[in-house]
Amino acid sequence: RFLRYGLVIVMVAVFSWLLWVFVTNIGQADAGVRAGLIGFLGVISAALLAHHQTKRREITARLFADKREGYAHVMDLICDLMRGIKGKRELSERESQEKMLLFKKALIVWGGPKAITAWNEIELKLDSNPSSPGEILLEWERVLRAIREDLGHDDSALEVGSLIAVVLAAKDKKTVLGKS
Repeated sequence: RFLRYGLVIVMVAVFSWLLWVFVTNIGQADAGVRAGLIGFLGVISAALLAHHQTKRREITARLFADKREGYAHVMDLICDLMRGIKGKRELSERESQEKMLLFKKALIVWGGPKAITAWNEIELKLDSNPSSPGEILLEWERVLRAIREDLGHDDSALEVGSLIAVVLAAKDKKTVLGKS
């Protein structure tokens, strides 16, 4: 570890010295040479930046399908939970744990930082016995917003509660959206 720090310090010192030599020599060079060198450095910088951005877009595009598939597991879980609340077939504890485990696996591998944080927060909130169903629904809303943001959606124009309201009955939508 100490050797690495020493190596980093030496590399920074050498780079700084080379930069100083370069700048002092450029200052003494002909104006045409300076303009050409500055243009060359600009072209190289632009090419490196474009390459970096292209690579990042390629990686994002490759990951999108996997993220979408992984995030579909949480949507399945939410819909199944809502179906159980509405009195239709309720998930057994084992089934809900299996669905949650599928989502958690996908979240660990493909999830963005905000989605992971939102998921951890909802689990902590559910463990601390929240006071109202509305509070739970708004926690689910935060998870959905984090997932959608990770997939590239801008939900800033949506009211709080709009996403979770999609899976609720009309009377419950009014409560969640504050339009009762």
